[in-house]
Amino acid sequence: MNIGQKIRGLRRNAKLTQTQLAKTLGVSTGAVGLWEVNKREPDTATLSKISKEFKVSVDYLLDNQEKNTITIIGSNGSYTKFQLSEDKLNAIAQLAETMANNND
Repeated sequence: MNIGQKIRGLRRNAKLTQTQLAKTLGVSTGAVGLWEVNKREPDTATLSKISKEFKVSVDYLLDNQEKNTITIIGSNGSYTKFQLSEDKLNAIAQLAETMANNND
């Protein structure tokens, strides 16, 4: 998956339009559109903003992350990486989805 596909997927999962994301990042809607079709890539400062907005690492956006790895980012910016099997990653994803959907 390339960076444009990742940005588009993250934006859609967050239920944001290109215009909304552009406003949040301080860029034009056209810039977001160009990223999503891989005509351009965001600059370093914008990559950092995107990673913070969607709570993903810049490594993930640039596809430098190892396969079957999960990264947990703390509120203070610290992070821990875990290498897990595909089954364990799927179990964590299901748990996270359940927790996110639980309004308790």
